[in-house]
Amino acid sequence: MTKLNAAIQNLRNNTTISLTFDDDVFRGNNKIGYEGAGWIADSLRVNTTLTDLDLAYNNIGDEGAGMIADILQVNTTLTNLNLGRNKIGAEGAGWIADSLQVNTTLTNLNLGHNKIGAEGAGMIADVLKVNTTLTNLNLEHNNIGAEGAGRIADVLKVNTTLLSLNLRGNNIRAEGAGMIADVLKVNTILTSLDLGNNDIRAEGAGRIADSLKVNTTLTSLNLHDNNILAEGVGWIADVLKVNTALTDLSLQCNIFWAEGVGMIADSLQANTTLTDLSLRCINFGAEGVGMIAYILRVNTSLTGLDLGNNNIGDEGASRIADSLKVNTTLTGLDLGYNNIGNAGARWIADSLKVNTTLLSLNLMSNNIEAEGASRIADSLQMNTTLTYLNLWINNIGDEGASRIADSLKVNTTLTGLDLEHTNMGHMGASRIADSLKVNTTLLTLTLCLTISRLREYEL
Repeated sequence: MTKLNAAIQNLRNNTTISLTFDDDVFRGNNKIGYEGAGWIADSLRVNTTLTDLDLAYNNIGDEGAGMIADILQVNTTLTNLNLGRNKIGAEGAGWIADSLQVNTTLTNLNLGHNKIGAEGAGMIADVLKVNTTLTNLNLEHNNIGAEGAGRIADVLKVNTTLLSLNLRGNNIRAEGAGMIADVLKVNTILTSLDLGNNDIRAEGAGRIADSLKVNTTLTSLNLHDNNILAEGVGWIADVLKVNTALTDLSLQCNIFWAEGVGMIADSLQANTTLTDLSLRCINFGAEGVGMIAYILRVNTSLTGLDLGNNNIGDEGASRIADSLKVNTTLTGLDLGYNNIGNAGARWIADSLKVNTTLLSLNLMSNNIEAEGASRIADSLQMNTTLTYLNLWINNIGDEGASRIADSLKVNTTLTGLDLEHTNMGHMGASRIADSLKVNTTLLTLTLCLTISRLREYEL
């Protein structure tokens, strides 16, 4: 516990403003537990500088949560508190809730991945009726169910400060989603809502969509992995045609295939406010991505698009590439896990030679080999806007890495490059190293040499 002792001493000496205990040193058999939480809490009685405290993954339980809660009643500096993954139950949630009745400084609270249940959620909800400082609340994966969601929904009718709410993975189903949807019709404060992984299905999606016809403040909505299917996405697509507040929407891992994607694409012809859209892991293939590609030619609001893990292949990559030649607003594109291969990489590379807006491109795990990497490298010698490129888990080898290295000698815009798990050996790494002697812009580089290649070059 040397690190813990040192941290506590720093707290007592008022030399710390941010403290994290969630790294590997405190996992497994080295978690601080409720006893360590007590020591931390005791030191906070005299500390007047700490603003951020992260105690995630520390098995502090209800007893430890109670000790932290006690100090929250008198501490006046802490603004961010992470108690995620600590086996805190309803009892611990109750202690935290009690402290929030008097605490006037905490703005961000993470209780995610605990076991507070509907009872604990109810206690947290009750205190939100009087607390006027908390702006961000994370209750993800706490099994609060529809009952807990209902308690949270009730308080959102009167709370005037909460801006962000995360209820991901709580099994609230359509019933809970309906209660949250009803309050969205009257709440004018909440800007970010995460309902991912709650099995709300088409019925729940329909209720949420209906609320978005009148809500004018929610800007970020996550509905990922909710089994909403084409019917549900149809409701969402319809409301996108009239909603003018939503800027960030995630529908990833909802299997609605090309049919649903067509509905979303159609809505994007009318929508002018959505800037970030995630359609990851929907399995719409080349057909679906073709519809999105067409919209990218006319849509002028989307800046971030995640199309990862959709099996678009080289055909889909060619459709996206064509749209990138004329699109002038997209700055971030994720095409990871799409099996685009060398042919798809070639299409994307050609578009990078003329595209002047894309800043970030993710091509991880796409079966790209040296040939495809070479085409991308060539484009980097002409492209003057791309700042981040991810080629992680592609078999580019030493040959592909060498071509990338050559491009780094002349490219002056790339600041981040990920070449991890690309079957690169000593020779490729050496070529990359040599390029860095002349490159003056790359700030972040990720490499991973396999043991077999290291032995081959006798390192």
